Amino acid sequence: MPYALDETLNDTDYRYQYQAGLNALVLKPMIIGDIAKLQQLVEQANEDGVSSVLSSSLESSLGINDICTLAAAITPMQAPGVDTLAAFSQDILISNGQRPCLNLDQLTLICRYE
Repeated sequence: MPYALDETLNDTDYRYQYQAGLNALVLKPMIIGDIAKLQQLVEQANEDGVSSVLSSSLESSLGINDICTLAAAITPMQAPGVDTLAAFSQDILISNGQRPCLNLDQLTLICRYE
């Protein structure tokens, strides 16, 4: 029976290894945190005929927009899975058109890195 790995990939020690029946990897770029590692997982999976789906974890429209852009670049034949906006009462900076959108001047700076 075909299956996909999703939450298993949140483990920082996860190392891709093909297993019988593995049909897809559901990859969360914001959790993986490293584009090179993400691309390596996609390439390894492709070699075994395993699909890779880039997915959101809990991003606003701003992060979802970035995931969609990344998916178009490294998994162009696979639609991303980015439906996490229900958790938000407002969008941030980039509107999805369904909720009021907070502008940059409405956000509070909580930390500055220099």
